[in-house]
Amino acid sequence: MSNERTAPIAYVSPDRQIHVMDGDGVSHPQTAGGDPGLMWGTWGGGSQTAHSWPSWSPDGRHLACFAVADEHFAHALVLEVGGMQSAAVSTLEGRLPIYLYWSPDGDHLALLTQQVQTGGDRLQLAVARASHAGSEVLLAEGSPLFFTWVGERLAAFVGDPATGETRLSIFSSDAKGPRILLPGRPGNFCAPVWADDHLVYVLQHGTRATVVASRLDAPEPRTLEQLDGLVALLRSPDGRSVARAVATGGDGTPYRSLAVLDVQSGTSRPISDEPCLAFFWLPDGSGLITARVDTARNLMRWYRVGLDGQQHHVCDMFPTRDFGFYLRFFEQYAQSHAIVDPGSKNLLLVGGLVGQGDPHRTRALWEVPLDGGEPDRLAEAVFGVYGPYVDDVADDEE
Repeated sequence: MSNERTAPIAYVSPDRQIHVMDGDGVSHPQTAGGDPGLMWGTWGGGSQTAHSWPSWSPDGRHLACFAVADEHFAHALVLEVGGMQSAAVSTLEGRLPIYLYWSPDGDHLALLTQQVQTGGDRLQLAVARASHAGSEVLLAEGSPLFFTWVGERLAAFVGDPATGETRLSIFSSDAKGPRILLPGRPGNFCAPVWADDHLVYVLQHGTRATVVASRLDAPEPRTLEQLDGLVALLRSPDGRSVARAVATGGDGTPYRSLAVLDVQSGTSRPISDEPCLAFFWLPDGSGLITARVDTARNLMRWYRVGLDGQQHHVCDMFPTRDFGFYLRFFEQYAQSHAIVDPGSKNLLLVGGLVGQGDPHRTRALWEVPLDGGEPDRLAEAVFGVYGPYVDDVADDEE
């Protein structure tokens, strides 16, 4: 491994086993293997447990993941990184695993699952204590359902598939505190974001989408800008602004008009109008990474885009199924599953890279330097995510 890195990586091998790779490139298994088909709704037929969506705790000492054998044996697990301890904090009981998200203090896990008995697409949002088995509390259900942590509380955008009504609410993590219903009718957007002590989200005003910022103690939100289409929002690393883009054709169409929006002033800085499937902040705040679909070649093209709009092509690739799902819902997963290392030097991709063997038949974990260096093939994998810097965790302990 040639790229300079100290941040660990958690990844899922093709047999659905969770591994952790340290900053020196040494990999250790964290779980037992399983059946790859189990993670995509094909219940049964497997004799071992399959795992998905490893998520790092804020201090880097634990991983959360889903473990699935069949509809009667599905759990959310918390694993001690590099250790022998693991605990099932929740039994899913006939629910498909979708997403896990640690609270900022590492005490709770938000769990997004889908009920399979109903035959529909109704999602459930629950919270469990990371150190207590059987502590799961149901907060909301509906579809769509996107959310973010607001300190020790959760802000959730929830739709009712039967009526089409939507709401944006603040929940306490134990469901005992009062639920706060934010004013207005949420519009055409995905996950809300918490930035500069404001919740930033989208309201529907006639045919237009209005991006607003709301303090939780304010009676009315403050308008930032008006747009047309589906809006995606991502909080900046310093928490003072959001990156936003708009899919004017709605869900399933490319995002354009990528810009950085200041939460206090409402001023917008255009970055790029190139169509993209997903975008991600560089942790140092110097720019963004965009993923674009080349429909003619049926592949993904990755670019580094500076805040001045300058663009640098990084690589082309064919994503695995897991990674493609991550990119489809990037505005939710990007809050908790980092694919850019904390030093903003490398991009973590999973699949086949063009120019590196046969990309159509490759399921590998790649670390790609953002400065144009040669990519490193790290392991066979279907998904991977960066953890916090080892040095950062050590500094927090001092």
